[in-house]
Amino acid sequence: MAFPISKTLTSDEELNFLSAKCGDFVALSSPQSSPDDWWVGMIISQVGSSINPSINTLFQVINIDTGIVKVVNADFVRGIIQTTNLKT
Repeated sequence: MAFPISKTLTSDEELNFLSAKCGDFVALSSPQSSPDDWWVGMIISQVGSSINPSINTLFQVINIDTGIVKVVNADFVRGIIQTTNLKT
C-alpha cells in the first residue's frame, strides 16, 4: 500500500514536519526514495534549529514495525498519521 506522497510537494506538505511533535505517529521516507518506500514511526524526541529552536530539524523516531530507534532529518516526515497532546 502506497502512502499518497507526491513527487512535487505542495506548500502544505512541505510544512508537515513543522507541526510534528513528540508522541505523534508519522509517515516517513527519504526525499530520494520511491513513494512506495515509506514507514511509520513515533516521534520520541525532537531537535530544533540553532537559529530558531522552535523549528524542527531532527527527530528521534521509533519504527513501529521493527522497534528500531533512528535519528532522521525533519524533512523525512511525509505526513502526520495521528497526533497526540503530549507537551514538549
